Amino acid sequence: MRILWGAGALLFLVVGCSAPAPQPGRGDDVVLLVDWLPGLASPYDMDDPPDFVLYGNGLAVAREHRDSGVVTLVEYRLTPQRVRALFGEAADAGLFDDEDYSTDTQVIDGGGLVIMLRTEAREHLVKVPVPDPDDWGARGDAAEFAESFRSPSTWAADDFTRPPAPYRPTRVAVTYLITTADEDDVPRPWPLPETEPIQERCVVITGAAVAQVPELSRTAPWTTLWQHDDTTFHAWIRPLLPDEADCHASKRRYLE
Repeated sequence: MRILWGAGALLFLVVGCSAPAPQPGRGDDVVLLVDWLPGLASPYDMDDPPDFVLYGNGLAVAREHRDSGVVTLVEYRLTPQRVRALFGEAADAGLFDDEDYSTDTQVIDGGGLVIMLRTEAREHLVKVPVPDPDDWGARGDAAEFAESFRSPSTWAADDFTRPPAPYRPTRVAVTYLITTADEDDVPRPWPLPETEPIQERCVVITGAAVAQVPELSRTAPWTTLWQHDDTTFHAWIRPLLPDEADCHASKRRYLE
């Protein structure tokens, strides 16, 4: 609310706009995405899942943290009221207004921020180079809106229809980097022979083999050296999200 002083009177002017409604969708339709992009990114950084993805059925998958190259994904179930509130906060931040988010500062590999919202009318894609919540204007508003998506575990319990839980994928992408072992290296035997790195740089595993992935991810960071037959390689294991069917879909498509 903005308060304006007039001649002999106090005028209350309510400032705000109604938020567009999220696009109605199925469980695998993305309605909101927030992704903080790293500067000087490593290959596995660029294959990471986004920080936060919300689907049409209220399912949200968040990238909780990274430890030694291993990413932890957490599943949340948002209430319809919380989803509408998020779109209201996005409207208050001006994310539906086609603002200019460029910066006069030339920063190389300084990272960025991507926010995508799908309404009943269209998709809104916001890209903010070198974001900072302390910035003035549209850039700061966008970064401040996105800041809380780094840690949805801190949101109020009544924002969710059930407690958070580890995300359990039905498909996992395995990306290979074939290399040469040094004399002192002792590669580990590759435990997923159905995904042996013969020709493809990336393959998708499904079915029973997916059950081995959580433990494999916890104990084997990107730097682990593997061996299958005569091939030595590194492997980045990436759980696929509900809207991601193959290796190409797991890339940051909104950067293309």
